[in-house]
Amino acid sequence: EIERVREEARQRKGWIMDTYLLRKPGEPEE
Repeated sequence: EIERVREEARQRKGWIMDTYLLRKPGEPEE
């Protein structure tokens, strides 16, 4: 179960990173 949670957390973090990278510089963060 722990491995599954870690995997989900990793995927979620990756999704957040992708979204962050997709944002164009200069865009308001909020």
